[in-house]
This record gives sequence, C-alpha cells and structure tokens, in this order.
Amino acid sequence: FPVTIHEPLIELNLPHDPRQLQFFRNLRDLTPTDAIVVEIGSYVGAIANQFVGGNRKVFSIDPWQEEGVYSKDDHQYTLIEDAVKNRGGMNTIYETWMINAGQDLFINMFPIKGFSQNIAPFFHLPIDLLYIDGCHNYESVVRDIQLWEPKVKVGGIIAGDDYGGDFVGVKQAVDQFFPQREIHCGNQFVYRKA
Repeated sequence: FPVTIHEPLIELNLPHDPRQLQFFRNLRDLTPTDAIVVEIGSYVGAIANQFVGGNRKVFSIDPWQEEGVYSKDDHQYTLIEDAVKNRGGMNTIYETWMINAGQDLFINMFPIKGFSQNIAPFFHLPIDLLYIDGCHNYESVVRDIQLWEPKVKVGGIIAGDDYGGDFVGVKQAVDQFFPQREIHCGNQFVYRKA
C-alpha cells in the first residue's frame, strides 16, 4: 500500500527551545542505531519524530481517545479538551500523528492505539529507550514504570517529560523509583538502567 502524505492537520508543536530539540537528539544518539524505542503518550508525535534515525523503531502508545483518559484535575485534560473543541477530536490527533510520521510510518514509526497498561503484557521486544509522557498523575506514572521498566535492557534509558512544576505526581513517582536520575532542560528526567 502506498501511503499518501498530506500536510499535517496540526503542527508538530516542537519545543521552541533549541536546547530541548538537541536534548531529544542526544537522547536518541545514546541508543544503538537499531534501538527499540517506546514512547508512552504521544499526542501528535512531536517527540517520537525526534527519536527516529538509523534503523531505530519507535513505538508510540497512546489511547488517542477523549473518554476515560484524564480526569478534570489532571493538567493534561486541557490538551484533550482543546483537541475535542478546536481540533476535530482525538481521531484527528491520531491521524495527524500518522501524517507527521511521514515516510517512516510503519517502517520506523508505529502507532499503538491503546492504554499502556493494556499494551504492556503483549509487548515483548527488549527496549533501549523508554520515554514516559502519558497520564501525569502519580498512580498512572507508577503503573507505567512498574509495567514497562522490566522490559528495558540493562544499560537502557528511561526518560520522560514534565518532571516537576504542576506535575507533582510525575516528580513523586520518578523520585521514588529513580533517585539517581538526572534532570535536563528543567523538566526532562533521564535514568540509565543498571
């Protein structure tokens, strides 16, 4: 099947700070050129696109749905609310992810539509880089760490977004499981599995 590439319906919304773009590229370059990368929470694929290169395979897990994902007290609820009201809904966000993947779609970038806790039991590839950016409450971050960390190779990297600030649950869970983590660009945590 040839894939027709259209203009993105929604901009990638890449970080404007060149340090963050360089951070993602550096993180990618810490992995082998044939790395398996898993991203939990992807939205339109802005970060997933930064991990592509060489023969890396990037698996982005996201429910891409409005209902039952975030409660109103979760800071990310506003992203979903905006998608539903102003951007054509989460199906449009999912389609945009695929468009933004471009020619890497189903070659080096693979969308997996579902909740991370439902996908974990069926994902058996050893992971070189796990990037956590799903639901930001404490319980969800703990669940993602507990389900996915065992799948990361020794020497592999566990990283994620939104460490600190409004995301108290992310910081609490990361500090609990990865006290030796490093912080980059103010809100990115990085831990190399020993």
